Amino acid sequence: MKKQTEVRLKKQGVTSKFLPLISIEFQDQIKDFKQWLRVFGFADSTVSSAPVFIRSFFFFLERDKILTIKMITNNHIKHFIGHLSDRISKLTNKKLSQNYILNHLNVKASPKTA
Repeated sequence: MKKQTEVRLKKQGVTSKFLPLISIEFQDQIKDFKQWLRVFGFADSTVSSAPVFIRSFFFFLERDKILTIKMITNNHIKHFIGHLSDRISKLTNKKLSQNYILNHLNVKASPKTA
């Protein structure tokens, strides 16, 4: 089911920025995080890219029926890092770069999402 969802979205041309989320809590977290970045004067590029990393994490969690922040465990984070490490870039057709993976991890360590 998880792979089928990814394949279907890929065929539809859905990018990480527009991954559909079920959880209202997750949707609100993304909106709040984006607002927090703006209030604290982060660069426009960060305001637009950082929430995308969070969205991909939440999308990954929803595939396992994790729909609230309280349900997230360290194991979910470890599995997501493993998922990123195994994932193939749509642009390069190679594994994701370490820099791209680190960007995901840095966002998850920010004060608003910790």
